[in-house]
Amino acid sequence: MGALIGLDIGTTTICGVAVAPGGEVLACAEKANDSAVEGLAPGRLEQDPTRIRRQAFQVLRRLAAGVGQIDAIGFTGQMHGMLRVDATCRPRGNLVTWQ
Repeated sequence: MGALIGLDIGTTTICGVAVAPGGEVLACAEKANDSAVEGLAPGRLEQDPTRIRRQAFQVLRRLAAGVGQIDAIGFTGQMHGMLRVDATCRPRGNLVTWQ
């Protein structure tokens, strides 16, 4: 059986862990989430979903390096937020965050 990966896509940090089926930690990785959109009205906080995806994949690549087979990936995300998508689930704007 291969590694299990948990990935948390938070509003400030994207981090993850790879564990063996028995619970042994195989790898950890973390990256600051610097996807904030600049120049918005005061009190409005949005993030670039394309940038978030790139950063999440960077963390996943770090976790996957050297762990061999991966059997499952679980995701968690930031608190309340909204992302408008099209019929193919592609972003149609920025992620409006809970902040």
